[in-house]
Amino acid sequence: HVARAPLADGAEVPISDYQNAQFYGPIKIGGQDFNVIFDTGSANVWVPGKSCGFLTCWLHSRYDEAKSATYEKDGREYKVMYGSGPVEGVFSKDTVSVGGVDVQGQPFAEVSKVSFGPLNLAFALGKFDGLLGLGFKSISEYKIPTPFEAMIDQKLISEPVFAFYLQDDATDMGELVLGGVDASHFTGPLVDVPLTSETYWEVTLDAMSFGSEAIVSSPSKAIIDSGTSLLAGP
Repeated sequence: HVARAPLADGAEVPISDYQNAQFYGPIKIGGQDFNVIFDTGSANVWVPGKSCGFLTCWLHSRYDEAKSATYEKDGREYKVMYGSGPVEGVFSKDTVSVGGVDVQGQPFAEVSKVSFGPLNLAFALGKFDGLLGLGFKSISEYKIPTPFEAMIDQKLISEPVFAFYLQDDATDMGELVLGGVDASHFTGPLVDVPLTSETYWEVTLDAMSFGSEAIVSSPSKAIIDSGTSLLAGP
């Protein structure tokens, strides 16, 4: 499914900040509006489905296949354990639009259950309706390419690059750029950091200290995770 659209030269998505804990932005699925966390620590897309009867789902936008002319049935089961709890549902396919770039026939999960736990509480009280994974398809359910990977494969963006600008002040707007970078948000040269694997955005952490105390004193692996507001370690 290749969208016949011109190349996007740095498609921009506004990023809102909720209590310095959730950074989220708008997407469309089948023309329906959702706010999602753009998560480099996972690789699937999910939003609540109309069939979800949990109160937490009713507090958010829910996908309704009857309102989409581009819906396709998939039917594969979705069941994933995040660091803050499990999510369950079923896969469907539809056009996923991010920053004005349309990815046709993108598999995504219609969630029917967000189990009780930290994720359920964050979902109930938060501003996001779902997640859009930006990790590699090697860690996605059924090895499904992410919308970003599909944009690259279908040549919908000019460069295989995405960039975050996360604001310090919650009253300001951040930005996710797909297909480029916004040079107004940094000075000096960009520094390349090699990945240790194409799973998560995993890099080598040389050292870490808190005050004068060394927390990490020898090279370790670390994940750059836009889906959490915490620094976590062993």
